[in-house]
Amino acid sequence: MTLDSTVLLRTAISSVLASDIPFCIMHDKRTAEESTGSEVDCLTSKAFVLTSFADALDSGDTMLVQSLQRQIDGCVYIITPRCSPGATYLWLDVYGDYRLGRHVLYTSAEILASSQVIGDYTVPAPGVDFIMYLTKKLFLGFTKASDFSRLSELYNIDSNEAFKEVSRFWCTSSAERIAECASTGDWREIAKNSKEYLKELIANCRTELLPGVRYFACESYRQFSRVTRPAGLHVVFLGPDGVGKTTVADAVTARISPAFRRTQREHFAPRLLRRASSDSEVQYPHSLAPRSRVASAGKTLYWLADFSLGHVLRIRPALVRSTLIVRDRYIHDVRVDPRRYRYGGPEGPLRIIEQIIPNPDLFIVLDAPPEVIHERKQEVPFEELKRQCQAYRDFANRTPNTILVDASKSVDEVSAEISSHLLNYLAKRVRRRLKLDNR
Repeated sequence: MTLDSTVLLRTAISSVLASDIPFCIMHDKRTAEESTGSEVDCLTSKAFVLTSFADALDSGDTMLVQSLQRQIDGCVYIITPRCSPGATYLWLDVYGDYRLGRHVLYTSAEILASSQVIGDYTVPAPGVDFIMYLTKKLFLGFTKASDFSRLSELYNIDSNEAFKEVSRFWCTSSAERIAECASTGDWREIAKNSKEYLKELIANCRTELLPGVRYFACESYRQFSRVTRPAGLHVVFLGPDGVGKTTVADAVTARISPAFRRTQREHFAPRLLRRASSDSEVQYPHSLAPRSRVASAGKTLYWLADFSLGHVLRIRPALVRSTLIVRDRYIHDVRVDPRRYRYGGPEGPLRIIEQIIPNPDLFIVLDAPPEVIHERKQEVPFEELKRQCQAYRDFANRTPNTILVDASKSVDEVSAEISSHLLNYLAKRVRRRLKLDNR
């Protein structure tokens, strides 16, 4: 964990404590600042996971920009410093009960009751913490050599208590093998037979009927919410040639991508119906003559199918999976610069397409004096460039969810300004979805 992430973690803890919310840092994060990642597992009472905990994180010096519900009583919260949005990020994986699907290993009440304060952090009892970390590795896999040493370290903090907890979930022979692995530091047998150990663990978890019914009902609602309220973000950059769309879009992507699980950089159409390379940037956009009206009508139908079906089959599923999609150019470019797309038809069909296809979450229109843009790139005549600049300004003024940005500044300044806009948009979206402003 970087120094900035460490400060962010301490600030978040202070905010939660100030709200009188019971919680602890899981998997022995008592030395969290020594971690090399930016994700910390926490646990709190189920009553606080989706309300008070989120509200506490979005107050004071921290800004909550994402809320990814991972199970019925667990959520991943992504925060960033309010004073410098995007400078660093911290993922807080917050649990209520500690569970594997509908199988509950420990309730939040059990874990919090046995937790202890060590240094600046409240952590679970060593034996409980060992079981939770071992469960995580059995489920996700042993990916690093440090996983083995970490397990032995946790077990040997209090080996008697750890063995007692192990015996709750495994038979005597399995528990003794786990204890032997912890003693020798050689966990290869457990890693090799992780599925069998996981199966035995689940068999000894509580599986009552009514909690199971509740789990499936809540899980169905969670999956429905993922589709209707996706955690991804679709951003489109518009502007004339030479204004710096690609460079700025790349810089913005680098700044805000840590707030998402995945990232996609795209150009113009979703490209559902042809190879990605066939819609790449062109060096001389006005060098070819426009198509005929008939050919342009056919191209219009193609764009309608590509943008509409592409949104349903590619864009929307990616957004559901918490993907940041950053695209330079969109169908609205065709009306501003029809010559670039060799469009020789009337504006009417293009207006209809713009009304039919789904818009991105945000348009970013980059603007700069025509003299500055023309100095960077001379492929478009100066008078035509002036007309396009005004057309993009008009588009920004009349279109909702559009941000007009002065691109004559440095790339760092422009990307920082846009990133701040995007992160504020995400923060407002989280508060609206969690109804934090109604509390």
